Amino acid sequence: GAFKEQTNVHAFTFEQITFGGSNAEEARAVAIWSTSKVIVGYTNSFGEGGYDAFIAVKEDTTLNMWTIGTSNNDFAYAVAVYDNFAYIVGTTQNPFNYYDIFIAKWDLSDSTLVATKFIASGINAPQVDIAYAVATDGNYVFVTGRFADSYAFLAILNAINLNIINFATLNLGSGNEIPYTIDFKLSDGVYRIIIGGTTNTAPTFGGYDAFITRIDFNGTTLTHIWS
Repeated sequence: GAFKEQTNVHAFTFEQITFGGSNAEEARAVAIWSTSKVIVGYTNSFGEGGYDAFIAVKEDTTLNMWTIGTSNNDFAYAVAVYDNFAYIVGTTQNPFNYYDIFIAKWDLSDSTLVATKFIASGINAPQVDIAYAVATDGNYVFVTGRFADSYAFLAILNAINLNIINFATLNLGSGNEIPYTIDFKLSDGVYRIIIGGTTNTAPTFGGYDAFITRIDFNGTTLTHIWS
């Protein structure tokens, strides 16, 4: 149906904080840690390469920012926080000039990088392997995004050491799938994982359409329930 016009909209004032350097910065995701805000994105004002992923933590009027990455380009697109740890995902340019998925674990209590994991298809093309979304419950880290230039993927990692427990491409059809979001619910010992994004798999309503799909994880295996 059509959107309804809102008649009870009220004006309000809000706080806006800007941060960055002499070049470009972009914040891509935010999460809450206790009373602090955790922001991730990328910058080409600071760090080692052309672009570097960053994590920033804002508490009251104080904002601290750190870069993570390599001497090449690194982009962070999503963050999930559990306890004192932030799980950051995105894509990184490797020494062969193509891009790999990265997952980084950041200790918020002492501002250090604890662990990293990289996933690569080996295809040499711009940003063909990229993580767009992450969720965690402190036991597992659930990551989704684009793999090998056309496939949606689901990666499940151990939240302690980022070891990969399960990795699967999602065969949702003959077209391209690009997942942008992920969430889950634990019920009766099974993780019910929902992934959403866009696809041009036929039949479509024209061009790219939105999609959601459900995958169940019992601690060992994945079961595709519906899409």
